[in-house]
Amino acid sequence: MDEKVLVIARKNLPQAWLGSQVVIKASKEQVNQLTSFIEWQSRVAVETNESFKQIIPYLILQNPASKQIAMYQRAGNEKRLHGLYSVGLGGHINPVDQQNKDTFMDIVVRASQRELAEELCGFEANNFAFKGIINEEITKVGRTHLGFVFLINMAVQPKPGEELKNFQWIDKEFLHGYRLELWSEMALQLLN
Repeated sequence: MDEKVLVIARKNLPQAWLGSQVVIKASKEQVNQLTSFIEWQSRVAVETNESFKQIIPYLILQNPASKQIAMYQRAGNEKRLHGLYSVGLGGHINPVDQQNKDTFMDIVVRASQRELAEELCGFEANNFAFKGIINEEITKVGRTHLGFVFLINMAVQPKPGEELKNFQWIDKEFLHGYRLELWSEMALQLLN
């Protein structure tokens, strides 16, 4: 079945967000200005259509006491990322994530809560600290996706789902020893 996903036409995004490798701090207010431009499209139709950017919440988990970051090896549906390590959880936003009169950020946060529960076997959180936007035009995946980065402080040890292969907590300074996906490298810059 072809799912509907949240997108914004590339022409409606701020030009500053569309460089070849962009990491930009943004406020919720800036993001909410795009509410009138969001639309639902067939995932199959936009997966390789560079006229649209699929909106992806990208959730970084951090232990507030140790400051360690959660990391895992890619093994999910996105085969183009298999074998790389990631510090971000997330996925596509679906119509079930929207309620009446939601702002763009309301939808992204609700999708983040759903994705977190799916990836971490029912885990719930509501402390989503929005950090900014990541975009890259280097990879095939990047040319059709736009990341919204959140930091979630998590003091408990969640149970990772089967797509989170080799899930572990690691000190931020040791992440450079792993082959990280490009989005992870970019998103980590927003934590400084």
